[in-house]
Amino acid sequence: MDKALRILLLEDVIYDYELIKQELDNSDINYTSKLVSDEKNFLKEIKDFQPDIILSDYSLPQYDGMSALMHTLKVAPEIPFIIVTGSINEEIAVDCIKAGATDYVTKEHLPRLIHAIKGAIKQSESARERKRAEDTKEVLMKISELSETSESLEVLSKIIHKELGRIIDNRNFYIAIYNPEKEVYNFVFIKDKSSNYNPEDEYDLTHSLTDFVRKSNVAIRVNEKIESELKKEYTIKRFGLPAKVWAGAPLIDSTTNTTIGVVSIQNFEDENAISDKDVELLEFVARNIGTLIARKKAAISITESEEQFRSLAQTASDAIIIINDEGQIIFWNEAATNIFQYKKSEAVGKYLHDVITPSQYHELIYNGLLDFKQTGEGSIFGKTHELIGKRKDGSVFPVELAVSKFKRGGRWHATGFIRDITKRKEAEFELKKALEKAEESDRLKTAFLANMSHEIRTPMNAILGFSELLTMPDITGKESEEFVKLIQGNSNSLLNLINDIIDIAKIEAEQLKIYKSDFSLNKLIDDLYHIHKEKKKEEIKSYVSINKNIPDNTDDLIIVSDINRINQVLTNLLNNAVKYTHEGIIDFGYELKKLGGTPIIEFFVKDTGIGIPTDKLEIIFERFRQGDDSYTKEYGGTGLGLAISKNIANLLDGDIKVESEEGKGSSFYFYIPLEKSKLEIKRQTDYLPKKDVDIIDLSGKTILIAEDVESNYQLLESYLLKTKANIIWVENGKEAIETCNKDIKIDLILMDMQMPVLNGYEATKRIKEQYPEIPIIAETAFALAGDREKILMAGCSDYISKPIRANKLYKKLEKYI
Repeated sequence: MDKALRILLLEDVIYDYELIKQELDNSDINYTSKLVSDEKNFLKEIKDFQPDIILSDYSLPQYDGMSALMHTLKVAPEIPFIIVTGSINEEIAVDCIKAGATDYVTKEHLPRLIHAIKGAIKQSESARERKRAEDTKEVLMKISELSETSESLEVLSKIIHKELGRIIDNRNFYIAIYNPEKEVYNFVFIKDKSSNYNPEDEYDLTHSLTDFVRKSNVAIRVNEKIESELKKEYTIKRFGLPAKVWAGAPLIDSTTNTTIGVVSIQNFEDENAISDKDVELLEFVARNIGTLIARKKAAISITESEEQFRSLAQTASDAIIIINDEGQIIFWNEAATNIFQYKKSEAVGKYLHDVITPSQYHELIYNGLLDFKQTGEGSIFGKTHELIGKRKDGSVFPVELAVSKFKRGGRWHATGFIRDITKRKEAEFELKKALEKAEESDRLKTAFLANMSHEIRTPMNAILGFSELLTMPDITGKESEEFVKLIQGNSNSLLNLINDIIDIAKIEAEQLKIYKSDFSLNKLIDDLYHIHKEKKKEEIKSYVSINKNIPDNTDDLIIVSDINRINQVLTNLLNNAVKYTHEGIIDFGYELKKLGGTPIIEFFVKDTGIGIPTDKLEIIFERFRQGDDSYTKEYGGTGLGLAISKNIANLLDGDIKVESEEGKGSSFYFYIPLEKSKLEIKRQTDYLPKKDVDIIDLSGKTILIAEDVESNYQLLESYLLKTKANIIWVENGKEAIETCNKDIKIDLILMDMQMPVLNGYEATKRIKEQYPEIPIIAETAFALAGDREKILMAGCSDYISKPIRANKLYKKLEKYI
């Protein structure tokens, strides 16, 4: 490499940096480097140092290689990026490559680094060359078409300058026209930072490089060395600030074949800013400008620019094919061979429709050529078309076609630029699928929100309505009792809905936690059996029977798992079975099996209900989905239960699946690993119905309630007044501390954790520091993972979750007073 390779290293371990530097020093790479170890300096050096390649560690104390890669792709996507690390694994490596990294090298295999750097630089240079070739093709087409249609040299010059800027550094560019009568030049267009030339003025440029090109009629690139050689034979003078490199091409009036001026570019900082290929481009531009100046007296002969065009065409990644007005191929580049599989010798001289076009386009081409031959017009020009191409082996593939035209020897010719867009079409197809999926997700969420509004408003309507009825006069005791039951039932429905929403939020945030304990599996099945027998009665389903199935010899089976989450899944499945079964049988229970040699518990819930359509079996475990949208209207529900159950099963290291036939019923299977407990828990085989509230006597006891919401306090007060306890109410943590510091014996504190001024966590810590003997029971909603641990760490003796029920409260108070 002639020019020193600028390498930016992102590395925080000096020893690792020295190892990398040693590999570089021992190689044949001519380089200069900068070392940075943090984000701030890395971002600065990308801008200031302008590296040719970046070598980055993956793991740094406060930064990482992926973040560095993302920033590089955003501000300088052309810079190759190699991950060099000892902490990387294959999965991270694949993620980095997918994200846009050029390569990765582990520090255990540093000798591969030099190969990776050279490969990355080669790949980068190839990408730049491909991009340049693609841009060159577009620029040449644009300039060629404009030279045919433009009537104004001023307009054409501005557009040419703009288009050239895409592929050449043309910040210093001018078009100088020679006036032979006065022997002076006019700058009809100029962008030059070194001088203040006025386009309306005339300049004597005798012995200048501009004058030399006009007189010699040869395009030339001049640096300091070449200029010294020229001065040995010619008188050369510099005008304005000396440039590091200068290039000029003669501007020829093709009508008279005389040189009438010069088109030039120059660079004052970098000798390598202009290449020999750029001079070829400049010649092409000069000839097109000459066409306009000659007012189209004669078209530029394709022969005159054939070598320049051929050189550029062979570097293009797209196929370039030229045909005459008969459809006969007269030019075929290397990219055309790569794309269509025909060698040049096999294609040139053949007719286009016999080589690369499928039969469905033959008539279209034939008709188009008839018009083109006579008028030079056609609907194919001036647009980009997506068509089907045909390879030599007969296979077809999508292509993108752009066509320009020119006239030579009195006949029209067409140049086609053809790109294989197979990969783009595949990407578009994948994007379309993703878009359809996103739109479907949006539709489902919209339907879910509408359904959720219904599910919330329905119980709220009953709660508010019957609450209002309770305030009316002349309500009988029987009516009052019935209204209270209805309010309680709808409140429970609303609470279950809220719990589902919270669970989905926890799943989205990956905060749904599992808490394992020892429990009797058969006792859980017994409880579920009796609860759902009662539920069946409440829903008036006398034609449905519920059966439980428990394996023999499992009376003393005690397992370790999360009883609440297992109960939640089975309850969801049983609720659905009861909901969707109008007559027949619901069987549920469990079996002890082995899966791949591992003991498991497989729960099952089978029903003879309405069943699930076959095409819906794969989506019922997705969020917001039910077996059929119409079920939502007919049977109610949010469509969250099975999605929650699926996630719980996975968190318990198990899974859930379904078998169903529409109209005949469904069978759900839910399995988890079998982990037997070492404890002995006395199993209660008889189902015990819930008792009425047991009110305890707390006469002479003082309870401090710290609660900022008055309605919540009034509920607690109503419960506690029945116990005959003394009650003190404060509205924030600061007042709670102040009350404890008074000469009052506090027997227990009920502490809300979310209060103004001072929250319950901080208040608990301060009270426990001074009065460790006072039990504090936290009131919490347990909305997020970690709340339980946070409460206990603050110093609370226990907690009670909202909504608070009388039985739960009395049991907690009885435990600590």
